[in-house]
Amino acid sequence: MLGLVAAGGLVIAAFYIPSLRLSSIVIEGLSPAETKILREEIEQILSQKYFYVFPKDNFILFPKEKVEILLKAKPRLREFLMEREFPSTLKIFLKERETWAVWCQKDAKKSCLFLDAEGFAFGAAPAFSGTAVLKIIDERNEEFIGKNIMSSAQFQKLAALVERLPRRAKEEVSAIEIKISGNTFRLHLKSGWYITTDEETDVDRALENLALALNSEIKESRAKLEYVDLRFPDKVFYRYK
Repeated sequence: MLGLVAAGGLVIAAFYIPSLRLSSIVIEGLSPAETKILREEIEQILSQKYFYVFPKDNFILFPKEKVEILLKAKPRLREFLMEREFPSTLKIFLKERETWAVWCQKDAKKSCLFLDAEGFAFGAAPAFSGTAVLKIIDERNEEFIGKNIMSSAQFQKLAALVERLPRRAKEEVSAIEIKISGNTFRLHLKSGWYITTDEETDVDRALENLALALNSEIKESRAKLEYVDLRFPDKVFYRYK
């Protein structure tokens, strides 16, 4: 009996060998302040024990799934990779999401979020003024932190319009307004007028129709425009101020 107890004690002691405990956590891809916070969160996980006995900071017993859950819960992180380097180093490589636009609720403009190029809302943002950053103003009263503000297909259609309008129409988008229905959009241009589209709008057809209208019917009267409606495949509707 004493032999079994001694053997068990030796097994437990083996997991506490200092050289086999994760004492070095290397994090790449974050600012110094964010790195410090994340390291402390990971150290908190590693300070715990399995069954109140076995240390989670042991190289072999490393709780990979627990750390993955922690990282996946951070919307700002686009992807990550973890590696253990024998005998006592944990390396974490991170890639943050890049800002494509700032989304704000129309009736609470101070409630704003950063969006990436896929329409994923990943963090709180200040309310910007001016046109340096593309703004998306949403009439819907919904929360989107940690998820996409609309379907990927629809967001890519709007992004295509934003990116192609300068070339096809010599116009730049300063803001996108999402109407309360969630399927009608206004693209406000830096020149002062706006374009209306919806979820059924074909981007190629719409840009072709817009270019034709601007170069034929509208021409020099472009500065007088209030809006151009591109929701109809075979007709362009527009109104002057």
